[in-house]
Amino acid sequence: MSVLYELSDLLYLMRRLRDRDGGCPWDIEQNFESIAPHTLEEAYEVVDCIERGDFDHLREELGDLLFQVVYHSQMASEENRFTFGDVVETLVAKLIARHPHVFPSGDLFATNDLPAESQVDVPAHTADSTWVRGRWEERKAEERARKKGDSSALADIPTALPGLSRLQKLQKRANRAGFPSRGAAAVLRNIALTAEQLSQTLSAGDMVAEEQIGELLFDCADFARLVSTDAERAARRSGREFERLFRALEATLQARGESLETLSLEQKERYWSQLKQPLE
Repeated sequence: MSVLYELSDLLYLMRRLRDRDGGCPWDIEQNFESIAPHTLEEAYEVVDCIERGDFDHLREELGDLLFQVVYHSQMASEENRFTFGDVVETLVAKLIARHPHVFPSGDLFATNDLPAESQVDVPAHTADSTWVRGRWEERKAEERARKKGDSSALADIPTALPGLSRLQKLQKRANRAGFPSRGAAAVLRNIALTAEQLSQTLSAGDMVAEEQIGELLFDCADFARLVSTDAERAARRSGREFERLFRALEATLQARGESLETLSLEQKERYWSQLKQPLE
């Protein structure tokens, strides 16, 4: 397959779009804050393609995400902060430093053969991903401390992460730093206890506090982590399945000349149970 355009063409295109003499008025008006929501959205669309196995569109979505990196880099260049080249250089240097078992000399183009005496204490089982992950986390912790002077195990966890993802990241970091883990069974019991307390609150006619919901979600995220499940991914999967079933319900009712508004609760539950039955 012949390649018509390359990365240099994309960088040139971005400069043209932001050119105040003949560029795109909308692109010229943008700044880091206005583009950030688009960056987040494009990242989600990449994940969505992967989870749905839609590789026909993954290439396009990866391109959209790359464009976001180019966009932010161009704006930074205009403010004399950094360039796209600086982004690449920083990334490559960081990845080399985090993979001493692959680049023991710190040189990208040096041989991959480990010398007899390496600066890094690499065990014989370098193919063991557990050891590699441990080294990766150690390097990341060192980088966080140097970058912001924050030595906390919870430093540098983005506040913009999806809620469940951030909860699991906080829990994982705290656990890795020595904070005790309750174990999956204990967390599950706490979920049941919190649910019972919420039931009593509702029975008493009291308002359910946001804090109580937060505690329940925290424990659900923790339970998912302890059974090696990505809580955010599980939530997205559940959402997709609900959407599929709801759309099927709408189609069924439309074909029969009925609507949700006119059905009784019993009828609604019967239709819903019939749609879910193949899964049970």
